[in-house]
Amino acid sequence: MRQACGRLLVVLAAATLGAGLHAQTIVVGGKAFTEQQIMTAMTVAALKAKGFTPERKAGMGSAAVRAALENAQIDVYWEYTGTGLTVFNKINDKFASAEEAYRKIKEVDAAKGIVWLNMSSVNNTYAFAMNRDEAQKRGIVTMTDYAKAVKSGAKLTFASNAEFYARPDGLPGWQTAYGFELDRDNVKRMDTGLTYTALKERQVDSAVVFATDGRIPAFNFVVLKDDKNYAPPYNLTPVVRKEVLDKNPKIADALNAISAKLTDETMAKLNASVDVDKKTPEEVAEGFLKRRAAVQPDARSAQGSAGQEPEDRRRAQRDLRQAQRRNDGQAQRQCRRRQEDAGGSRGRIPQEQRFDLMPASRASSPRKQGL
Repeated sequence: MRQACGRLLVVLAAATLGAGLHAQTIVVGGKAFTEQQIMTAMTVAALKAKGFTPERKAGMGSAAVRAALENAQIDVYWEYTGTGLTVFNKINDKFASAEEAYRKIKEVDAAKGIVWLNMSSVNNTYAFAMNRDEAQKRGIVTMTDYAKAVKSGAKLTFASNAEFYARPDGLPGWQTAYGFELDRDNVKRMDTGLTYTALKERQVDSAVVFATDGRIPAFNFVVLKDDKNYAPPYNLTPVVRKEVLDKNPKIADALNAISAKLTDETMAKLNASVDVDKKTPEEVAEGFLKRRAAVQPDARSAQGSAGQEPEDRRRAQRDLRQAQRRNDGQAQRQCRRRQEDAGGSRGRIPQEQRFDLMPASRASSPRKQGL
């Protein structure tokens, strides 16, 4: 009898340990554009510092990443309050403040098992931009000025990504709010990263931009004032499945600490480090965490990994040499990622894993998708 009870206790202990280890794996999602790539990399680094084993599944569009969260294919990612309200919940109310919009989306999504953690002050709204000298020459300062010019016959060309062109809170909504309509031939649809290039090289007169994009000041663009306050707040906020958060409350500690350190100015500089200075999102994310001390490593996870990392690194290096002899490119990339996860890579960090809901060919440019 005692032996049977002993065996039962061993089985229960093993099951409990297995469940605990499983709960430590957190799947981090993200969209495809620069800001989201940075936040995905930052989340992975922060969770790793807290003792979790993060798995990246990124490179998605807005609809795909939300569906992945709702279907438990990912556990956490960073979303924008305005997108959560207007796109996912069809709420087009006007809110008196960013905080009011945040409270509303937090309440609505709670019923779906989705928790919005602490909102950052980063408001990455859509905006219309022009080259500064061209806007001054035409006397266009506000969106009302822009609409007036279009209605007066000015053939203003406009660069738009596909998502902004079709989204109800995108071009259709802006045109309705300000009472203008661009000729279809004057709207040039392209990948988001190319809209900035097209405007800079004066292939178009205006373009959609993200308000926190570092290329706006770098390329001497001017953002047209939304004088009717059409755009809802798009505050950057970590969202997580409640089931996962209840089992792993340290996720909130790690990501709320990051939210508290982010501002529009900071985010613009981080984005510029990638888009202008050509650093990797991982380099930028990890540099931010180190400079701002946004996340302190969990003492137990640091002690537990100290002895394990060298062995993991040695195995990755051994497997990499074998893959190189076989000329197996995919295996080499996997080994390099393992080296980086073990802290052993000194080179460029490989581009993050792409999610299978989105073809890799569409995810190659950092800024292909919308908010």
